[in-house]
Amino acid sequence: MAKWVATWTDPATGTRRFVRCRTRRDRDALQRRMRDIAWQVKHGLMPPAAIGEAERAGRPIGEVLEEYQGHLEALGRTPAYVRTTLGTLRRIAAEAGWATPADIDARRLDQWLKSQDVTQRTRAAYAKAWRAVTSWASGRTGGWFTVDPLASVKPTTTGEQASLRRGLTVAEYDALIASSDRAEDYILLCHTGLRWTEAAALTMADVRLDTGVLIVPVGIGKTDADRESHIPIPALVTEMLAARRRVGVSPLLTRPRPDSRVWPRELKAAGLTRQTAAGKLVPASMRATYSTWLAASGCSDEDRHRLRRDAGDIAERRYTDQSQIVERLRGAVDGMVRWCSAERLKARVG
Repeated sequence: MAKWVATWTDPATGTRRFVRCRTRRDRDALQRRMRDIAWQVKHGLMPPAAIGEAERAGRPIGEVLEEYQGHLEALGRTPAYVRTTLGTLRRIAAEAGWATPADIDARRLDQWLKSQDVTQRTRAAYAKAWRAVTSWASGRTGGWFTVDPLASVKPTTTGEQASLRRGLTVAEYDALIASSDRAEDYILLCHTGLRWTEAAALTMADVRLDTGVLIVPVGIGKTDADRESHIPIPALVTEMLAARRRVGVSPLLTRPRPDSRVWPRELKAAGLTRQTAAGKLVPASMRATYSTWLAASGCSDEDRHRLRRDAGDIAERRYTDQSQIVERLRGAVDGMVRWCSAERLKARVG
């Protein structure tokens, strides 16, 4: 319990009011402000409602967030969503220097957002998070604000290019595979171009080991065609999946997608740099690696487009025999594997 308590007398009721503060400075500032407002209310210089508004504005900002947490829970938000949202709001408030509702300021929020080394989309998400709080807190009778202090904040995702993700080089790929307990997942994704969401939804039942084909059913991940997709997989992936089938492993992925806490540790263990002039390494870089390696091995843009199963390939998959597409593209995948082997050989010779 805080030991610094601001006190003043409410002129409307004559009662003594108490508010706990985090520091002595906060206590002194609130106490001076409230006593000054109480004097003005007593002498008719301000309306009686002013002291209530001032009192709420001087209370700890944590009380606003506690009420907002109850609001989110009443809406049926999941515990994980509430926990993540409140954690983000508290971090922004602490770094922006907001100790009380009176400190919330659109200009200060804008300055803080510009100081963050994140994409414009992330800045917009931060701004929207606090805009939701102030909009809720000012949109009801007896709320924390009579006027939304962040009403002028207009989150936007335009005007700044997001950081460019890049694929792994062969040397970086080998280092990541050698150091990670997710090695099999990285091998699978870098040699098939699957998205994490797609791979998480697939099982060994979707693999045809006899023909070296991985089948992505309709409705999995971002595959929006009305026919399933067939992906040719190289021999090294086929052998890895065959070994897993023998021991009864069903899911394609052995571990969940690495989150923002796990991924930096994965890169550090492999001795890799996350951000370079060429772009940033992120979990989605596995798919970028697949596309980059295909291009470097001489795969045509048309075949690379089909292997990635981009949106423009829907008509091709809808009206063309899948077996013909797979046989035409298998050579490109095998060429990618040979290119990787050649890169390793050049590195050893060099």
